[in-house]
Amino acid sequence: MSTDSQNLVEVEVTAMKDYLVSIGFEAIDQVAHSLAFRHQESGVFVTLTKNPDSKLVRPADFLSIKFRLETEGLVSSEAIAELNHGRLPISP
Repeated sequence: MSTDSQNLVEVEVTAMKDYLVSIGFEAIDQVAHSLAFRHQESGVFVTLTKNPDSKLVRPADFLSIKFRLETEGLVSSEAIAELNHGRLPISP
């Protein structure tokens, strides 16, 4: 797992939410500034922090989500390559 691009992430929280939904996740809860999502078919959970000072996904959240998508086999190798570059892939 490459983390070289970790600090180059400039993905908006709304775009990440839309991407997660497009690949089968459902927003299931919001506590303070944290959003929880569950993948319908696999039952995988991920969380996303909404930072009131920024519209961007925190690099730690991006890396965590990428790791779960990759290790659980929820996205293609092409999608992982895009995520490794700090970009969201085009939804399936």
